[in-house]
Formats: sequence, C-alpha cells, structure tokens
Amino acid sequence: MVDIRVIAISPGPNARIDTRRLQIQVQDLMRDTVANGNRFIARYPAQKLRKTKYRRTNTLKRSWSFRVRQGGRDITGEVGSNSNIAPYNKYVQGRRPVRIFRQAGWKNVQDLEERMVREFNDGLDAIIQEHTRR
Repeated sequence: MVDIRVIAISPGPNARIDTRRLQIQVQDLMRDTVANGNRFIARYPAQKLRKTKYRRTNTLKRSWSFRVRQGGRDITGEVGSNSNIAPYNKYVQGRRPVRIFRQAGWKNVQDLEERMVREFNDGLDAIIQEHTRR
C-alpha cells in the first residue's frame, strides 16, 4: 500500500489566502492523484508470451483500489491491493517483485509511490504558486 498524507498548516492572521478554496483544491488534487495512481498500477503490460494458451483473468487489476480519507484537517490518499483477491500480487507488483515480472514490464509499488509523490508535489506546488501570486 502507498499512502500520501497531508497535514494542514494554518496561515498567519494577516495572510490573504482563501483557505476554503485552497482546501478544496488540495482535496481534489489528492483524489486525482490516487485515482491516477490506481489506474497506473492496475494497467497490465503487453503479454510477451504469444504462444501460450494462458488467458488473463484481470484478477490482479481488480485487486487494486483507492480511497481518500479526511479527518479534521488531515487528508490521506491510499492505493492498495487486496491480498484476498490476488495473494500473489506481492510477487508481481510488491516492494521486491520477482525479476521475471519486472522484466516483463509490470509496474510495482515503488514505481507507484514515485509517480504519486511527483504528481502530488507538482500539483501542490502549482496550487501554492497560484495562491501566493495574489
């Protein structure tokens, strides 16, 4: 599972920031980041073995889900795989995937984490720039 957590920092009393708008933008950014992350990790690479009779079941894809939780001033986005649906996922897309899956083009949770952190940070930077240019 990959988590991103944001803890609010209150602006000073003289700050002229629309905090409600800022909060909504960060919530939207978190929701978009985890939804994009879920799509990224659930995407199957092209099947390399053409002569096999194996048919993909898409079980691994269905095991991935995401959620955004908000408690007080904190917001947390999670993307995770249900090991009850696909217990073999740790070998395919886990922190230490089996080399054959990596070579076949499967993305793993480290790829997911890098992508989500980069996307969220870039989006947050843009939001902050927008609010501080006023």
